Amino acid sequence: MSAPLAKLKKALNLTPVQVRQIKALRAKNIRGQMQKLRRQKRRIRAKMRAEMLEEKPNLLKIAVLQRKGQKVKNKMSNKRFQIKMACLRILTPAQRQQMRTMRRGRFGKGRHGRFGKGRHGRFGKGRHGRRHRGYGGGGW
Repeated sequence: MSAPLAKLKKALNLTPVQVRQIKALRAKNIRGQMQKLRRQKRRIRAKMRAEMLEEKPNLLKIAVLQRKGQKVKNKMSNKRFQIKMACLRILTPAQRQQMRTMRRGRFGKGRHGRFGKGRHGRFGKGRHGRRHRGYGGGGW
């Protein structure tokens, strides 16, 4: 059992049947279809990089490859959403509610996470490398 699935099993008190169903769903989708899409995306990206490094890059070809890559990315996003919805159908209403509260706890630390905004924290340096006005620290 993978680490995320083990955590989910413990947190949501999943039954053995639910664990088997989720494992089967992940094996079918993640290992099969998603890997194909990832490989396809890598191939497109490699072709695009190679074309960009040419002496005279073909901008039309690069644009076409970029669009293809975007389509593959959208397919992957749709597939992840379908997998998530299938997993939610396996859970009971109480387990779904528990999942919501778990997610809130994970992402509920404010807009900028636990340590505040940016590299220097909430009241650190501004865009231009200086401290913000009005937040203490004696001005500029």
